[in-house]
Amino acid sequence: SELAATGTPAVVVPYAAGTAGHQAANASDLAAAGGCLIVDETDLVGVPKILAGILDNPERMRRMSVAAASVAHSDAADVIAGALLELSDG
Repeated sequence: SELAATGTPAVVVPYAAGTAGHQAANASDLAAAGGCLIVDETDLVGVPKILAGILDNPERMRRMSVAAASVAHSDAADVIAGALLELSDG
């Protein structure tokens, strides 16, 4: 969510041994939008080339940034606070 909130393009490497693959699941929406690339832990040797391909292409970085920002939930705190207020009134 931090990457989306800041519109930061990224290459993410989910920790495969993590709880039920939650890191990959968390990154999937961002990747589907085009805001990040997901690299499997077994493919780490390719990360420098992937990064160079992004960093050497300002237009690609811009598109990834816009895509990342497009899935941000900037109103999340308000939504949660509203739900809590509704619960407290009931």
